[in-house]
Amino acid sequence: MAKRQEVRAITPRIPMYLQIRQYVLDCIERGLWQSGQAIPSENVLAEQFKVSRITVKQAFEQLVESGAIYRVQGKGTFIAEEHSGEPKVYSPETQGRVRKRLIGYLAPRLNNMFTANILSGIEGAAAKAGYRLLFARTHDLQELEESALRELIGLDAAGILIYPAEGETYNEEILRLILGKYPLVVVSRYMRGIEADCVYSDNLSGGILATRHLLELGHRSIGFISHDPLGTSSVEDRLSGYRRTLLDENIPVRETLSLLKLKSLQESNRPVIQKFLESHPELTAVIAVNSPVGQQVYETAQLMGIRIPEDLSLVQFDNHERLPTFPTYIRQNETETGETAVKLLLDAIENPDHQRTRQLLPVELVVGQTTASPRR
Repeated sequence: MAKRQEVRAITPRIPMYLQIRQYVLDCIERGLWQSGQAIPSENVLAEQFKVSRITVKQAFEQLVESGAIYRVQGKGTFIAEEHSGEPKVYSPETQGRVRKRLIGYLAPRLNNMFTANILSGIEGAAAKAGYRLLFARTHDLQELEESALRELIGLDAAGILIYPAEGETYNEEILRLILGKYPLVVVSRYMRGIEADCVYSDNLSGGILATRHLLELGHRSIGFISHDPLGTSSVEDRLSGYRRTLLDENIPVRETLSLLKLKSLQESNRPVIQKFLESHPELTAVIAVNSPVGQQVYETAQLMGIRIPEDLSLVQFDNHERLPTFPTYIRQNETETGETAVKLLLDAIENPDHQRTRQLLPVELVVGQTTASPRR
């Protein structure tokens, strides 16, 4: 029976079965467990990691499928002959084999100036460093995201930048790459509970600036309109900034004044926004989570005969959609986001054991013509 190894610290947001799977692979790759050697049973690992046997079994099933281990009925589980587990995604030894000066960038969409400016910053910085850039859209689908990551690895990409798909969980391929020390930088968001290189805007401060501006104008009934924030750090932080600022001013946070059920931005949300505004005639101001939502709020208000800013003030994040008037908005620097992401990636490529960094970029409030003091 293999000697029990020290259990690594458990990262909260990484599923337990993935951590156990990676633990087994690490032991194989470090030569602690050799080909043909029996490994600890499901019961032993379940006790070691303080999890259920089903969780360990799930990890073992993936390892068997990948060919890293095999099972013999009645005898146990063994390291596969002439197999050293899954090949390392990245290590100092493999760096010399990367002949293509190629990096990849995956993003959910490229349908507005915000995402276009990030791409522009990335492309310019990559070209300046002598790297070619491969870009692919994932359409906010984790399945496409995962397959694109694997394709880039197959092309010997030296590193990958990723603007993750929205959602409560991260795809397993991202987690595997991070655990394997592959050069990967998360763009425009960060991953809670996971040590990863990230570059993103100070969305918490953005939510605070937007709310404070409206409070200073005299508004006390302020709404927040967004899609579901769960799992998307940028949206969660903007909402948190809004709520925190209200509480700091001793204004109760009314959950009914937050509309967090918008559909994909590819679909019209006007009926939902209209129902929300009709249900809350006391609202004198709203904060839109981004410029596409801001545009839909503006257009819906016009159809309802609500004047902006005379009847309803509007603050949005970014100013990339076409409004008939200059909006009050929170400005991010997307080009700098892209450039900084490439810098972090190049650092990771040159030194895979570097200290992983969260790079926070400042935002600012730009006062336009969609906010004013309330008239009622």
